[in-house]
Amino acid sequence: MYALAQLAMRGRLYAALVAAAFAWAAFALIQVPGAALLLLPLMPLLMYASAAVVGLTTLRNGPTEAGLVILGGGLAMAAGLLAAQIPVRHVLEVLFVFWVPTLVAGEVLRRRQDQGVAASAIAISATVVALLVLLLSGDPVVQLEAWLAKHWDEWRDMMRQSMPDAPQARMSVTPADIARAATHLMLSSWVFGVMMSMLLARWWHARMDNPGGFGREFKEFRLPRWVAFATVALMVLSFLVDGGLRTLTGALSQVGMLLFMVQGVAVAHGVVAIRSAHVGWLVAMYLMLLVLMPESLYAIALTGFFDHWLDYRKRAQRV
Repeated sequence: MYALAQLAMRGRLYAALVAAAFAWAAFALIQVPGAALLLLPLMPLLMYASAAVVGLTTLRNGPTEAGLVILGGGLAMAAGLLAAQIPVRHVLEVLFVFWVPTLVAGEVLRRRQDQGVAASAIAISATVVALLVLLLSGDPVVQLEAWLAKHWDEWRDMMRQSMPDAPQARMSVTPADIARAATHLMLSSWVFGVMMSMLLARWWHARMDNPGGFGREFKEFRLPRWVAFATVALMVLSFLVDGGLRTLTGALSQVGMLLFMVQGVAVAHGVVAIRSAHVGWLVAMYLMLLVLMPESLYAIALTGFFDHWLDYRKRAQRV
């Protein structure tokens, strides 16, 4: 994948074609008969790589060049989708869901040289997107709940048959519960995707122009303190308001916790590096994240949140 990133940096045309190829491959994979479920996990990875090419172009050559890459990549992707008989509307989805937000985040990172500030720009973008959806389309939870309710009895019967020993509390969830959780997950997943694309672009950038620079920068990752206050305020508001505002505040508070999880991971890497500790500590952390979800995710996020006041990395230097 890094070899393709190097190829993309040979010129504007190369970057556009590589970005388009990654995105086209993501949609082409799910068209393979009988292999969709097996190949589905590769789709987001290819999308992240596609957006990372745009981010890398932004970091090295600026937003104007990246904008031209987006334009050329969109045309190339449209041609590829037409040839594969895949709906061309996916081009707009890739442009506005991945490429443009990564360009914005990459430009903030290029100017400020601070991954935490760039991450806060992604959070602001998420706020704008959520507000636009709420104003233009109404509460997405209500719409999704109405759709789920049409099939709810059938799905609940299927769940009971497939999991007869499942706890009653799990079976008592309502369409509203599922709709709210799904809405929060969609926004957080989008933020996660843009964040991963930006970090991948920065890693490629460092390998090309500043070997070892990505690791040093990531170990210092710290969100602006206002993000912590905003996250707490949104959490409190989500319990005090109803309707679309509850959906908005709840989804954005989850975005805040996601970003603090990234800061928590950065804290762990930073402390291990400062103390020259064994890499096994990091392996244990990642295993914990995988095995003990979701509790481990909240623990790491809280570590990142309280780092604003406890400053674990600075304390590690004193010991």
